[in-house]
Amino acid sequence: MTPSRARRQGSPSRRGRLGLWIGRILVALVGLVVVVLLAGLLYQFVATRLAYREYPAPGEMVAVSGHGMQLYCAGKARGGPTVVMDSGIGGGVLDWQTVQPKVAEFARVCSYD
Repeated sequence: MTPSRARRQGSPSRRGRLGLWIGRILVALVGLVVVVLLAGLLYQFVATRLAYREYPAPGEMVAVSGHGMQLYCAGKARGGPTVVMDSGIGGGVLDWQTVQPKVAEFARVCSYD
């Protein structure tokens, strides 16, 4: 038996070792991606909770047909009209943050999410 043939029979081939290393690297990369994604999810969860605590929504939560709705009203009725501000798709109370105080000077004004 020649030395090269004995070497091939006794130890894994170069191709086998290369495949093993590629497999290990791929597993490590997938593991790293999973860890980064989980860290991002955890960070977002904690940051959202802190933001809700630090910056509460204006107005009050009211129930409408069994669903919660954030309602923010300003100004006094003074026997006049109540202006209801409705936002477009994806909008909310904050869309009216510059307009609502000015309208509240002469009428009751409400916006909702």
